[in-house]
Amino acid sequence: MSRTTPCTPRPAPRPANLPRLAGRIAFVLGTRTEAARLAPVLHQLGDAAAVVHTGEHPDPLLAADLLAEWGRTTPDVALAAAGRNGGERLGRMVTSLGGAFAEHRPAAVVVLGGSVSAAAGALAAHGAGIPLVHVGAGARSHDRGEAAEHRRVIADRLADVLCAVTPENVTQLIDEDYDPDRIVLTGSTVVESVTRRMPSPSRIAELIDVLGLDRDRYVLATLDDPRTTDDAERLSMSLCSLGDAQDGGHPVVLALRPGTRAAVVRHGLGPLLARLRVLDAPDEQSFLALARHAALLVTDSGAVQEVATVLGRPHLVVRTSTELPESFGEFAELTAPDELASAIRRHLARLPEALDRLAEVASPFGDGLACERIAEVALAAASRGGEDLRPRRALPSPEALAARRHGLVPDAVVDAHISA
Repeated sequence: MSRTTPCTPRPAPRPANLPRLAGRIAFVLGTRTEAARLAPVLHQLGDAAAVVHTGEHPDPLLAADLLAEWGRTTPDVALAAAGRNGGERLGRMVTSLGGAFAEHRPAAVVVLGGSVSAAAGALAAHGAGIPLVHVGAGARSHDRGEAAEHRRVIADRLADVLCAVTPENVTQLIDEDYDPDRIVLTGSTVVESVTRRMPSPSRIAELIDVLGLDRDRYVLATLDDPRTTDDAERLSMSLCSLGDAQDGGHPVVLALRPGTRAAVVRHGLGPLLARLRVLDAPDEQSFLALARHAALLVTDSGAVQEVATVLGRPHLVVRTSTELPESFGEFAELTAPDELASAIRRHLARLPEALDRLAEVASPFGDGLACERIAEVALAAASRGGEDLRPRRALPSPEALAARRHGLVPDAVVDAHISA
């Protein structure tokens, strides 16, 4: 079976007289993570898909570079729905999306995960009676104090089709009494996204050399979750722990996003950065280049969790819960900020054996064909109103995934177990 990786655009021409959204599959997004995860599916669908940027992040250009890598220059529709808090943003987005859907009715709507944009897109599509596809369905942190958990449930409840990433997500949905006929096991597009965005070996070597790092002998950290950055004590404790864990043999590199930098300044924690190697506002390719050869990743981001499994890197998750527990055991563990330094030292003591072992373990989140499956499901939802939504390509068996060596794309061992 021949297959191109990354995904090849699907021939789905758009009639010339349909403005913006009308008759197309509307992908509602507003964050960088959504752009990174949905871009491969947009590429697969070609002109059958339209991008609606909600304004959840006030600067849509921060997602534009990720879309541009897959041939999307600008969103088809850009809304100005930002607000001072989550409730205000959600209300404005639902109103704006409802108006856009009424003016140019899409054939289907696709949302991802548990962002404010995902919940708003789900509510607007449901209100307009438009078929809704939820990508990343069934992911649960089981933390009722987490706003994103409630938004994930909202999107699942309203969706006509539930695209689950893992078998565990399928089981969760069935346990919650969802109709199995609405559930499709697709995997995540993380493999396609990482493969497309990974810099060349020479660019990776150049960046590591410039920073004075040795491959597989440094820690790469990110602290981006609002539950960390909005809590001065939690952020301070996390930064102190990262500094305490640093030693001459394994320096700690902190990839500092603008929002986290602003939180550090706001909380008066600037002096804590002096003990770390700070990389200010790294672009996505630079971050991937560093992650590719980090001995250990430390993060409070679910997106980084997925990426770490694709790259075969161990990681510590600085959260009290996560919607991605599938990486635990083989790749990751949860840790509290005050226990972070000791957890880092414990993991570094297992090198290089831990890296060698993970090189043989496949990511639980993707196999390189998710964009094809999701695109097929979205096309079916658009053309048949949600009926007969099974994709042609099923996920390979766990045995097939376990049999292959870890890599950025599936190899022939996996391909042999995928039915065309």
